[in-house]
Amino acid sequence: MALLLTREELCVCDLTTALGLPQSVVSRHLAYLRRHQLVSATRRGVWMHYQIAPSALASLAPVLGLLALPPDALPALPAEDAAARCR
Repeated sequence: MALLLTREELCVCDLTTALGLPQSVVSRHLAYLRRHQLVSATRRGVWMHYQIAPSALASLAPVLGLLALPPDALPALPAEDAAARCR
């Protein structure tokens, strides 16, 4: 969730790279967040792109504010051009 707060949207490939976890693990956790309406997703080709759900932003703003870590405390994300990576 903290990584999703840093960008408007992230591809699952961005999250696997940043977290150093297999795609299956990241996707399973994102599916849990999606079932609980904390994130929403859009499929583009074979990749899913995730963003924090608008309803979660509104209702969980104080909690999400606690997750907003300083940039140097977060794993490094790839450059913002996901279209070039996630095909």
